[in-house]
Amino acid sequence: MRLFHISYNKLNGIVLKPTIPDNILTKVGVENNTIKRVSFAPTVDHALLAIGFNRLKTGPKVLDVFEPENYNSIKFLHNKHLKRKGYVPDADQTKEYWILNPVRVKYAGQIKLIKPKTKFVEIKINDRQKIKNYYWEYKVLDGNL
Repeated sequence: MRLFHISYNKLNGIVLKPTIPDNILTKVGVENNTIKRVSFAPTVDHALLAIGFNRLKTGPKVLDVFEPENYNSIKFLHNKHLKRKGYVPDADQTKEYWILNPVRVKYAGQIKLIKPKTKFVEIKINDRQKIKNYYWEYKVLDGNL
């Protein structure tokens, strides 16, 4: 199995250090806000879903995809653990893994976002507020993704 991380930045050869994501889900405690991590997913589709619609909608449309340089050196929380503990409200859909130690990444490819699909995941923030994270149509520009 491969794990993918998508970024707006050129990260090839960079060591990513675990942090707490700065987003609405961690701020309101819907997603775990105590465990430092670097999020990865088993497919590009799942990685895009985990980023969130608003960040993708307003950001660059060409994104680089990375994977761990050395899979044997990573310590991670498996998606099933994230789901069972309730750390990620959409763990069933994102299939994400949390890498807990610094991880050097290598370039895996590049994609171009085309448009959001009609399919989405809804995440409840509170009694009045929900977020919709959409799946995306994209084109692989480079790499074996």
